[in-house]
Amino acid sequence: MKKVLVVDNDPAVRKILCRIIQTCDDTACIFQTADVAKAYQTAITNDIELMLVDMMLDKNRPGDISGLKFVADIRRIEKYAFIPIIMVSALMDDSSHIFRELHCYGFLEKPFSEESAARLIKDAMRFRMEKRIKKYICFRQGCVICPMRISEIVYIEHKRRQMFVHTIREIVQIPYQTCAKTMEELGDSGFAVCARGLIVNLEYIQSLDTINQYILLKNGHGRLELGRGYVKIIKDIFKQM
Repeated sequence: MKKVLVVDNDPAVRKILCRIIQTCDDTACIFQTADVAKAYQTAITNDIELMLVDMMLDKNRPGDISGLKFVADIRRIEKYAFIPIIMVSALMDDSSHIFRELHCYGFLEKPFSEESAARLIKDAMRFRMEKRIKKYICFRQGCVICPMRISEIVYIEHKRRQMFVHTIREIVQIPYQTCAKTMEELGDSGFAVCARGLIVNLEYIQSLDTINQYILLKNGHGRLELGRGYVKIIKDIFKQM
């Protein structure tokens, strides 16, 4: 099942692109958003194999290039260094910079025809990311490296400049590293950010209380308070799964 990310602030354009993607591959798992932060979260949590990104995500800001900045940040992540990225924009004059600097696969100029978009997307979807099942993550405590089995990590807290890894047996305190860095190292291992500085293993979620905004964990591991705005993110992740 191929995972595709569509980032565009126009719901109508997202709908068209999603329909085209489904006609090219009806088994594709499609993530769509207009928000850069949610797009980055999706990319960190999943192994995306194709991205379609609008260059200008904030039409109210003159000269906005937030889509370009998002792609530049994505390219710095090792697993996304060479995946196909299709830029979507009316600013065709910027295409030479895009292709040269960001190694983009193609360009859709708005308004685009569905036929030309389908040809480009279908060709880009031939890309296959090498799947590597990651079993361990290594944390560093000074000069000591601590490998942990990913499947045994229930959740990870970042607080007071420290990181606390809650496993099925113990809590391990690790020198601080950012939440984004931790998610990047976990890769597509089934983890999601559920509050500021809080990462949960989706396999240990027993239930999600959308009214009181908390996650109940399996096997008596307690519950985690959801941050504002994260309820929908977690719900969307489970829907895609």
